[in-house]
Amino acid sequence: AIWAGVLGIPAESFGVEDNFFDLGGHSLRATILVSHIHKELEVKLPLADVFSNPTIRRLATAVKSRDPQRFITIPPAEKKDYYPLSSAQHRLYFMQRMDPTNNSYNMKNIFIIEGALDRTRLESVCRGLLDRHHSLRTAFVIAGKSPVQRALDHCSFEVDSFTGTENDVKGIVEGYIGPFDLAFPPLLRVGLVELAAERFVLMVVIHHIVSDGVSNDILIKDFWKLYNGEELTPLRIQYSDYAVWQETAEGRDMLARQEAFWLKEFPGTSPVLNLPLDFQRPAKRSFDGASRQFSLQATLTSALIDLARKEEVTLYMLMLAIFNVLLAKWSGVNDIVVGTGVAGRPHADTQTIIGMFVNVLPVRNTPSGDKSFRSFLQEVKHKTLAVFENQDYPFDRLVDKVGGHKDLSRNPIYDAVFQLQNTTTQASGAGGPREAGLMFSHYGFENDSATFDLLFEVRQSGEGLDVRIEYCTRLFAPATIDAVFGYFERIASAVTADPGSIIRKIDMVTEEEKEKILAKLHVSDEPMSIDFNF
Repeated sequence: AIWAGVLGIPAESFGVEDNFFDLGGHSLRATILVSHIHKELEVKLPLADVFSNPTIRRLATAVKSRDPQRFITIPPAEKKDYYPLSSAQHRLYFMQRMDPTNNSYNMKNIFIIEGALDRTRLESVCRGLLDRHHSLRTAFVIAGKSPVQRALDHCSFEVDSFTGTENDVKGIVEGYIGPFDLAFPPLLRVGLVELAAERFVLMVVIHHIVSDGVSNDILIKDFWKLYNGEELTPLRIQYSDYAVWQETAEGRDMLARQEAFWLKEFPGTSPVLNLPLDFQRPAKRSFDGASRQFSLQATLTSALIDLARKEEVTLYMLMLAIFNVLLAKWSGVNDIVVGTGVAGRPHADTQTIIGMFVNVLPVRNTPSGDKSFRSFLQEVKHKTLAVFENQDYPFDRLVDKVGGHKDLSRNPIYDAVFQLQNTTTQASGAGGPREAGLMFSHYGFENDSATFDLLFEVRQSGEGLDVRIEYCTRLFAPATIDAVFGYFERIASAVTADPGSIIRKIDMVTEEEKEKILAKLHVSDEPMSIDFNF
């Protein structure tokens, strides 16, 4: 029953010998799985147990071999005027305060709606979401010398209305995505653009300090239930209760245990990833950005999925390993730190709450040239599992302990981020419930901001893999990003053809690119030899 709930499939559709990952499981769902096993069976399993025991029969044996460990629920906090910020909220609060006009922390969800949309019901549903989820009507202010949060009992809200043509949409959306004042909720903005009688653009903008990717899924599910007149089960706790729980003895003990892992990972300062830049790095960190969209060929996608299955890793781990090899070859160093997003919800009580849980943590790997890709992939697997086991440790606290980069033009500790999106929501291409008479689809809106130097995002939809590269336009030119995708694709092709390939011998540069490089470096008539397999 736990598997069925986590995987979102009927219990009768699989048996005790089926593989969790073949049924659609991945690292995030494995984290949710162990949290629910802890809650229902009072046995706390390491995440690695799911990977080494991926069937129900084997996992049941692992559960029996562990001593019981009581599951402690997150209690509702005592009623107060103010509550502390969670560790995840702290960093976002100060980053926003440093540049109040910066909207790079706004989460933007833009949809095309086709059908007879009931506007009155739409606004009523949005108000119902504000009533249900306190995070959306929370104010962030300073009390004494510290930032605190306070959920308002009520805040005014209305859906903003616009009219326009298809050609007007881009300008309307760009104008709508403005910064929030964190002291004045709601930190949710909803706008509706009427294009025709039964064609609309729905703009939903939420500040990251009160939401994350999992929260988006929760919001969409709750939206459709309310839109169709269904009753929602009352929430036992809210996000502020979680923030208070973090400061309890149990929460502090958990963070103390995880701190030992992170200080071992970063015993000194973190390595700097000096990628070849097209433009000089500005003195102050820039958020000017753009993104490029790519798709992996179907044959390569199939080969990657097969390789992940054979090597008993998730697709995320495989793609992260390839990305590490790319960065090592591109930068010429093999001590690589990549930021990776973790859901930050290892406690089962947090699974239905809207709020900022996600943590972007540094994953440090060494894709040395003398290693085989297969052996390096296993290193990435074990490191990823260790990071996920210690995902609650606040990034800002790690920066304080490690020191991070002192360069104000860089993000602390890491400059490149990798993420794989394989969650599905009811607002994906198929749209919402059929009986609502509406069809939802994502509106392709190009992001013009970049939180990091380079963000490499792989999206899995069915059997297809799409790649979105978000980059800082003050550092890289579009042609360079196109070349980076080519590097990734060639490395992926090489390792799927021969997983035992020695990393140094994997060639990511085409013959044409080599000739261009040689032409730029050739300043005399003397012959020149360059080893491109660095």
